[in-house]
Amino acid sequence: MRFVIVLAVAMLSGCTSSLDRARAMRAGVPDWYAAKKVEIAGESYGRIRDIPSLISDQSVGQSSTFGEAEALAALAAFQEAARAAMPQESPAEMLAWASRFRERILAGIPEADFLSDAEAELLKSKFDVPRAQL
Repeated sequence: MRFVIVLAVAMLSGCTSSLDRARAMRAGVPDWYAAKKVEIAGESYGRIRDIPSLISDQSVGQSSTFGEAEALAALAAFQEAARAAMPQESPAEMLAWASRFRERILAGIPEADFLSDAEAELLKSKFDVPRAQL
């Protein structure tokens, strides 16, 4: 009997700590979580009117949250990146390379070894047997 009481107390204390952790996790969710939870459940979807629109004299770049110095630093970092470099080849050279590469790939593909139409019909005729009807 004592063992059962000790076991019950141990289990209840474990459940209590897990409930406290679940409450703490629910309290720490981001602000957008509730709206997204409702949207995923299919109860409500975002409205198009909730999308912020630009003021007529405001360009897209002006809506950035960066300051001017941060924006210039980000632009400089982007332009220095190797992936931002302009391509060395002209569009015609790129198309020529693509066609040469395509020919190399297609040359390595073997001919299709499928059944001919006559062989397919012969196979169908072997399995075309009358079935019992109810």
